[in-house]
Amino acid sequence: MRHSKEKPFQIDIFKNFSKEIIIYSVVAVASVCAIIYPLLHVVEKTELFLSISVFFVMVITRFIFNISLIYHFKLYVAKKDRVIMTSTLVAVLFNISLNFILIPLYGLIGGALATLISIFVMMSFKLFYAKKYEH
Repeated sequence: MRHSKEKPFQIDIFKNFSKEIIIYSVVAVASVCAIIYPLLHVVEKTELFLSISVFFVMVITRFIFNISLIYHFKLYVAKKDRVIMTSTLVAVLFNISLNFILIPLYGLIGGALATLISIFVMMSFKLFYAKKYEH
């Protein structure tokens, strides 16, 4: 009986947690995007402007990773550790493979794109399985 009373409470906690992850991630992305150009001028590292696209790809990558944590914790609570490990392993294999392909072709931005794609694959796996095991 106790379990049925706790479930709505747990769902509310999880919804708030998910909302907070999204809000804080959006604020973080907006903040670092707003501050990067002035910061590079202040530290007099204008040569880094040549690689600024790598920075923005990695910011997007981090945002997607943060969103994937929502599904990660859904799986964790459902005791689906194997799915979490598998999705992470698939992402690692994607990342290594894509690095071998993209870095020789595109350099640093190729590595950043490989990471972005890998994190997106990991999030997609977690999303799929989190929906599958949702009660």
